[in-house]
Amino acid sequence: MDFSSLNSSLIPLQLKMKLSLLICFFAFSLVSCGKACPQKASITEEEDQDEDCLYMNVYLNKETFDNRDKQLKPVLVWIHGGGFAAGSGNKPDAYRGIPLVIIEDVVLVTFNYRLGVLGFLNPGKLIPSFPDNLGLWDQNLALQWVSQNIHLFGGDPNKVTIFGQSAGSASVGYQILSPQSRGLFRGAIMESGGIMSGFIQEQNRTKTLEDFIESLNCTNVVDPLTCLKSIPWRDLVDNSPSTFISPTFGDDFIPMEPEEAVKSRKFNDVNLLAGAERDEGNGLVCGTYKFAHLKASTSATGTYACIHTQAPMKGLFDNPSCGRSVDKVCHNDEIPFIFGAPLREPQNYDSDDIELSIQMMKIWGEFARSGKPARQGPIDWPLFAEKSSKVLNLIELNNKFFGKIDTKTGTNCFIN
Repeated sequence: MDFSSLNSSLIPLQLKMKLSLLICFFAFSLVSCGKACPQKASITEEEDQDEDCLYMNVYLNKETFDNRDKQLKPVLVWIHGGGFAAGSGNKPDAYRGIPLVIIEDVVLVTFNYRLGVLGFLNPGKLIPSFPDNLGLWDQNLALQWVSQNIHLFGGDPNKVTIFGQSAGSASVGYQILSPQSRGLFRGAIMESGGIMSGFIQEQNRTKTLEDFIESLNCTNVVDPLTCLKSIPWRDLVDNSPSTFISPTFGDDFIPMEPEEAVKSRKFNDVNLLAGAERDEGNGLVCGTYKFAHLKASTSATGTYACIHTQAPMKGLFDNPSCGRSVDKVCHNDEIPFIFGAPLREPQNYDSDDIELSIQMMKIWGEFARSGKPARQGPIDWPLFAEKSSKVLNLIELNNKFFGKIDTKTGTNCFIN
C-alpha cells in the first residue's frame, strides 16, 4: 500500500484494495490481527505497522453467529481517530468492545484505513494523476464489505450505524456527504469532530505539499508520481509534514463542501447522534454541533445531541490534566465508556463509571436498533434543533444527572 500500488484510475486501485481486505473474527476470545497502517511512531510502534494494513475486526456473540440464518443483529462500524495521521482499529485496549456486543446484542466492526501522506496527500494540480482522499475510499470499501458480507456473521446490512471519534467523527461527516457511500449505512454517530468549509486554507496546504515533494527530490522531474513510487513507504512517512493533513473537497468522493451539499440536499440523510466532551475546547465542541445543526437544517431524519460531563477514573491515555482527580472531561474520555472498559477492568473504575458505561452502551445500542437514542430518565430524547427554535438541546451524559437537558453549550456555539 505504498505509492507503487497507485494507479491513475481509481477502479483498479479499489480492486487491489479489496483483494487485501482480511477479517479478524472475535467470538469472546481475542485473536491476533493485522498491523496498523504506516504512521509516525507516536501512538503505534514502528514494529506494529506495515503497508499491508487494510484489516477489519468483527466482534460478535457466539449465539449471533449460530443463529445468523434466523435473526440478524444491528451493526456498529467504528472509524478510529488520530488526526488522519495516526491510530488503528486494531487497538485491543481501546476498542475491544466485548461488553458492548454482549450487553447490547450487536455486531461491532472496526477497521484500518490509510493515514497521513499515504491516505491524504491529495496533491491536486501538483500531481493531477494522483487520486485524492484514498483514506476515505478505504473507509468506503470497508462499508461496502459490511453491506455485502456482514449477514454471514449475523449482522443486519440494513441496520448499519457508523460511529467515530475525533478524525473518526469527521470521517463520519465525510461519509454522510459522499455520494459514494449512499445506502451503506442508515445511522451515524459523531463524537468530538465536525467538518465545515475553510478548515485548512488551500494556499497553506499547497505550500506544505510543495515543500514535502521537494524534500524528496521529486519536484524538478518529468513524472513526480513515478518519483514518489520509487521511495520506500517508511521514508515517505518519516519525512511527511508535521502540519495537519486532512481530506479535501472537490473530488468524486466529496464533490461538494458541507454547506452546498446540505442546502441542495445532496447528502446521505440518515439519523445522527452528535456529542462532545465538556472540557475539550470550543473548536471540537462547536465544530461537532455546527455540523449537526447544518445537517438538521434540511434533514428529514432525526438529529440528536449529547454532552459528556462525567470525568472517568481512568482515561484512554495517562494525562494528569484530565480525569476524575481534576474534574476535567477531555478529548477521548468517552471512549472507555462506549466500549465498556469499566466492565472489563472494574478495578480501574468506580460504580459511577460502571453505571455510566452501561447507560452509554445502551444509548449507542438503541440508536443502532431504532435510529433514536434510548430514553434518559423520565424523558424521551429531544431533537437537537427544532425547526422554529434557536435553542439547541443536548442530553447530559453523567451518572448524577440522567435526563438533564443542556440548552446552553450548543446554543452558545452560534452566539457571535
